[in-house]
Amino acid sequence: MSLVDWINRAFVSWLRRREPQAAVAGDILVIGDRRLPLTDLTGAIAYETDVHAGLALTLMLSFPGGKSVTVTELDPCWRDLIDALDRLGLTRAPSRDWLVELVAAGGRQPIVLRSGSDGALTYKL
Repeated sequence: MSLVDWINRAFVSWLRRREPQAAVAGDILVIGDRRLPLTDLTGAIAYETDVHAGLALTLMLSFPGGKSVTVTELDPCWRDLIDALDRLGLTRAPSRDWLVELVAAGGRQPIVLRSGSDGALTYKL
């Protein structure tokens, strides 16, 4: 990891300390006192987002009742979340496929990993 990457991660971590951190407990995404079962996932989009001094892979997840959560690869729960989505089969393809697709596209085009139950996109970026 380069010095710039290290500084970027430290800065983002400092900025996000005030926000409740997401964690994955089994099949549940926990953020503060909110518990969101991953099996209730209604939409998921992967994209790259500008994070201060670089780009970060990002997942925007939607749940019933209009709840949404954004998790980046800089979050401590990233790997656990990806593993849980793969284990539960909640995305259109395994992470090994869509992560390669996202990086190969240079983040220029968001990838819909799961759409709402009516087939409509849950998010418009």
